[in-house]
Amino acid sequence: EWVPRLGLSWLGSAGYTLFANVGQSFRPNAGSDVNGTAFDPESGRALEAGAKGEQRDGGFGATLTAFQIDKRNVLTGDPGNAGFSIAAGEVRSRGVEFDASGRIGEHWRLNAAWVQLDAEVTRDNVLEVGSALINVPRRNGSLLAVHERSLGRSLIG
Repeated sequence: EWVPRLGLSWLGSAGYTLFANVGQSFRPNAGSDVNGTAFDPESGRALEAGAKGEQRDGGFGATLTAFQIDKRNVLTGDPGNAGFSIAAGEVRSRGVEFDASGRIGEHWRLNAAWVQLDAEVTRDNVLEVGSALINVPRRNGSLLAVHERSLGRSLIG
């Protein structure tokens, strides 16, 4: 299957970059319907645009990205045959992601990330259009502190 992708970046100065990407996806769906027919594959389109900034010395950097992902042929419940599925659902995820990393001392580095996400059903035989996707958080974040020390001298030779 052909899955094209296109990305553009503009280096505004030595410290920041603007970018945009568009791409398609393809993933075979496992299993078969009530008649034993293999499911049509899931396909999708992703759009992304954002900005990235970084200090010249690499001490601090951050990225802000807005995105939208649309998927088709997502497996959904078969309304005429309980316990079986059909590849007919459509879902959309859109949101904003921010991540930053930098040194906060001689031996410490900090990484932080935050995502605000709206993932919803846009077409389905069972689920209500506009309903949120199950097990997809609306907000997600992480914070990681890393302590780095050198050994000071080689252990070899």
